[in-house]
Amino acid sequence: MKLYKLFTTLLIATAFTACADYEDVIVPSPVVSDNVQAVRFASTNKTTFELDPNNELSVSLKVIRNAANSAAAAEIPVEVVSNANDNFVVPSTVSFAAGDSTATLKIMTSASAPVGEDMTFEIKIADEQVNPYKAEYASYKAKVIIVKWNNLGKVHFYDSFAFSTATAAYAVEVNLEQRDDKKNFYRINFPYSAGVLEAAEWTGWIGGNTQSHIVFNVGATYVTWDGFWYTNLIYDGVATDPIKAYLPSAIGKTDDKQSTVKKDAQGNILYLSLKPYYYVDGVGGWGMKPTYLSFPGYDLLGALNVTVFPGS
Repeated sequence: MKLYKLFTTLLIATAFTACADYEDVIVPSPVVSDNVQAVRFASTNKTTFELDPNNELSVSLKVIRNAANSAAAAEIPVEVVSNANDNFVVPSTVSFAAGDSTATLKIMTSASAPVGEDMTFEIKIADEQVNPYKAEYASYKAKVIIVKWNNLGKVHFYDSFAFSTATAAYAVEVNLEQRDDKKNFYRINFPYSAGVLEAAEWTGWIGGNTQSHIVFNVGATYVTWDGFWYTNLIYDGVATDPIKAYLPSAIGKTDDKQSTVKKDAQGNILYLSLKPYYYVDGVGGWGMKPTYLSFPGYDLLGALNVTVFPGS
């Protein structure tokens, strides 16, 4: 009992001493001068880029500053946080013209930048021109890849969910490309135009998210894609409810193997038979619907008895 009391007394004394030795430290919030231009990167800047080696290999970023501080021209220092293998050429400043509150920062890839490999860089605006209370950030990080795509010609894409009505069905003419360094990847330009969707009687539901291309990973038997693709459709006209064409496993389904590649006796691809799951996040969906992509030389229009949408 005496030992217990002694231990308790020592514990209390130690705790009291520790508390007595603790000293509150007050760190004041940064004070921002009225002369600070609050330079930062616009929130609309993309953070992933795929560059075509046939075009200029650059990334252009929108940089903004306070309109109240935009009367004079300014050269704002830009600092490199990371640039592995010096794959990017980053300007040391971003230039604002007198009266402008926006500027463009162009970052080039270096001559030694590899093709087909992910590259990253991170940059920041010099601290003396930053306002930490702004919603946009004064630092920026991006992932970039250089990819060459080879043109295979015009083909047809048919989506039975989006391109058909009770009395008509339309296919869309698209351009088919094959990735140069990874031959199993193919892509088409975005086929869901407002015109074909209106013809398919989606009026009031058009105006959803779009994308430049849809990419397919074509194996020996099965076809997959990265998560989902957009359809330019919104559920019941609600802008925040885009209708997406999901790879079934991306939403917990087990039907990926229903998307297959069809070949002739010589092993040449005739067409892709796809079964995306049409779904609105948090709302529900319509299940899997047949979708087809022909390859050069295959008559998808005749096989499905559909017509090509004019002007596609």
